[in-house]
Amino acid sequence: YWAQGNNRLELHGPSADAAGSSGALLFATLQTAIEDGDIIGRMDWEAPAAGAAGDSRMVGASIWAEADATFSSSVNATELVFATGASEVAAEKMRITSTGYVGIGTSQPDDYYAKELVIATADNGGITLLSPSTTTASGLFFADGTSANAYQGQIVYDHNINTLNFSTATSTRMVIDGTGRVGIGSTSPGFGCDMVFSNSLAVSRGLNIVNQYATGTVFGALIQSTGGATTNVGAKFEASGASSN
Repeated sequence: YWAQGNNRLELHGPSADAAGSSGALLFATLQTAIEDGDIIGRMDWEAPAAGAAGDSRMVGASIWAEADATFSSSVNATELVFATGASEVAAEKMRITSTGYVGIGTSQPDDYYAKELVIATADNGGITLLSPSTTTASGLFFADGTSANAYQGQIVYDHNINTLNFSTATSTRMVIDGTGRVGIGSTSPGFGCDMVFSNSLAVSRGLNIVNQYATGTVFGALIQSTGGATTNVGAKFEASGASSN
């Protein structure tokens, strides 16, 4: 019914268990043959009495249910489409497919290998993670469960110290600090690239460089020092330990 005081349409269910008695709105079609692309139900939002004619009176937003296949006794595959308008009749911006995949800016997320969420971007488009302050961190987390130890992989940016952290098996493995220094096995790199391999890694080579290119002059590694310092050293090797070096 129309609630005059609240200026809205209200749907009330019976006064019983709310799990099965809440208000509901049904959109139905009387088509007898439902095929892929048919609209089953639709909601539109518009301002038909807007002062200026033209775009202001067009449908500004829509949500509709769209058949994703020909319906049969065993098929009712349906997609949910969300449309908004900027300076035109509302056009599709997001779709939830019948299999639960989400496409933003694309109507075919199923076409991609990782299809659970597909975002089609414009030039310089992407995803923004907004932290609540300059002292907090945010990132991407890869989990195989819900416990703290389930978050095996992480890519986290710490705004407090302006450091990008990469983690595997729940431990930080590499960082890039605010000055651009890279730490591998070190969370506080003191050099341009600081690599620390702990004994627990059980590796006999800290760095292994193999160049398989077979044309011309080939370098396994080329280390250059081109700064303006009084003494430029291309490479300096130091060794320490209990055995021969």
